[in-house]
Amino acid sequence: AYQRSLGREVAVKMILTSRSGSSDEMKRFFVEAESTARLYHPNIVPVFEVGELEGRPFFSMEYIRGQTLLARISQSPIPQRLAAQIIAPICRAIASATS
Repeated sequence: AYQRSLGREVAVKMILTSRSGSSDEMKRFFVEAESTARLYHPNIVPVFEVGELEGRPFFSMEYIRGQTLLARISQSPIPQRLAAQIIAPICRAIASATS
């Protein structure tokens, strides 16, 4: 998506079901968004905004260009050394988020 107010591309996460979601689903979504927005780490994508649009909750994050991990691993097996290089920053981010 494009955030016009600040002139930047963003990634947006929304509940897209035709129904607006159960109240438990909505609560979980906002808890996830608010929890993620409080995290600060170089390997965690920052959340810019949390809100609702036409009754659907959303949060916007920094848009990171590149290939997803799922796309990469579906191409071919990843050599062990490269897998370790990929997973190390993920582990550091998780450790930061859980401490």
